[in-house]
Amino acid sequence: MSHKIALYALLTAILINQTAWTQARPGAAPGLRSDRRTETLRDRAASPGEARVNAQRQIAELNTQIMRLKAEQKALITELKDLQDLATQEKAEKTLEKVTQLIKAKESDYDSRINALQQRVQRMATAMNTMAKRNQAENRVNTQAPSFTAKSFTGQDINFSDYKGKIVVLEWLNPECQYTKFAYQKNKLPALAKQYSYQKDVVWLGVCSTPPTNPTAILNFVTQSSIEHPVINDASGQIARLYYAKATPQIIIVDKDGKIAYTGAFDNSLPKPKDGKVIGYAANALTELLEGKPVTLPVTPPIGTPIKTDRIR
Repeated sequence: MSHKIALYALLTAILINQTAWTQARPGAAPGLRSDRRTETLRDRAASPGEARVNAQRQIAELNTQIMRLKAEQKALITELKDLQDLATQEKAEKTLEKVTQLIKAKESDYDSRINALQQRVQRMATAMNTMAKRNQAENRVNTQAPSFTAKSFTGQDINFSDYKGKIVVLEWLNPECQYTKFAYQKNKLPALAKQYSYQKDVVWLGVCSTPPTNPTAILNFVTQSSIEHPVINDASGQIARLYYAKATPQIIIVDKDGKIAYTGAFDNSLPKPKDGKVIGYAANALTELLEGKPVTLPVTPPIGTPIKTDRIR
């Protein structure tokens, strides 16, 4: 067998094997998307610990795929370069040109797939970091509430330190959030705020941290919803990050000693409880604080539209 025949035979074998590998390998489509649906970090059914473990497992699997791809890339490109050298020796110009183009195409294909996997790893790592930071809200109960200064949408100066010795309720809202709309259309939050507005020891503040914060839209929402308390313009996300606010609507209550006493949902009506029994988490916490008692249930999961504070600056 001549060198040229051997050359073509080797090239054909490599291409056949590569085609078979591409067709048989699970997830070989662009980006190596798996047939199995990827578990998301926002899976509400999983606890923070379970979500973290799931994410770490997925990252490990992705890194394994990256290492395997790199090894396969190295092996294939080495074979092709050997073929390229043989074609050069045989002065098979057309074959040499095809092999050279094939090397470039395969290197680009591998680099693209590896880069896609690396980006997925980076996104998951970022999401895990964000999730870890937001979970700190639960760990901050009974710790000193951070101070802040801000302005309401009507231009009122809000200084947290002015409310020393009072119970401060921070209510995160977003007029575009379906959960917020539900709470206001059903008069749940407005009624709750008005119920405690007559308490001299309670200060109720709305906080809008969802960009873009359209002042006109917010003011229209305030008027239509008959909101009497100030609504803070937190377009920068400063207050949401300070308190690790997760979603709208969410309630965070600071006691008279300036410590976080409650964080979570205002009640359990979202979604509707199976037994039909609605528990007013925030109302119960306020009642206990006004009676000088510790909050029985200081943490509940807020259900609503996520506040993407990592995108706010």
